[in-house]
Amino acid sequence: MASRRVVGKKRSSSKPRAASQTAGAVFEPDEYGAQGGMPSAPSLTPVDRSEGRHGARELSWAEFDRQVRALAAAAKALKPGKVVGLAHGGVFVGGAIASALKADFFPVRLMRRSRDTQLAGTISESMPQTLKGQSVLIVDDVAGSGDSLELAVRLAKAAGAKKVATAALVKRPGGFAPDFCSYESREFFVFPWDYQEVTTGEAFDPTTLGV
Repeated sequence: MASRRVVGKKRSSSKPRAASQTAGAVFEPDEYGAQGGMPSAPSLTPVDRSEGRHGARELSWAEFDRQVRALAAAAKALKPGKVVGLAHGGVFVGGAIASALKADFFPVRLMRRSRDTQLAGTISESMPQTLKGQSVLIVDDVAGSGDSLELAVRLAKAAGAKKVATAALVKRPGGFAPDFCSYESREFFVFPWDYQEVTTGEAFDPTTLGV
């Protein structure tokens, strides 16, 4: 199925699935994560799930730059004074959008994912209090169930944000609909930063990412 490009404000009546919480950390199911081997019980029949899978799509830095500029242009009417990027991928997308909007940027970790350890020491684990009274744009790379974005919206409002909107490069059909997105697709996206080595303790600087 070809991906559908969407930039602008979208609304969805679908409700995100509840996120599980363990010791303050919120976990979101990873559709493409490794789940271990097949069940070994002899009574279980292996199921072929390949029919529902879709091909991978690689996004270049040049295409990323075009989509970021389009998202920033669409979100400009919100006049966001602060942009929050959710670790991992939302840090790259949010940082680039904040740079295009000339807005303050805050990387925030709300979920524990194995690859987030690469960015340890550079990301806050709570919403900054400077969001109070501000229009805030919360950014992730992919919006699936929307658990992380929904949680971030609630936390931003609890921190006193006056207005909150959401953005993502990709949304999944039938899933959570962010206010702004570039693509609606079931494809597995390979982003430029998937090849980017991030050293623990380094400060995030979107100007060094080629965007």
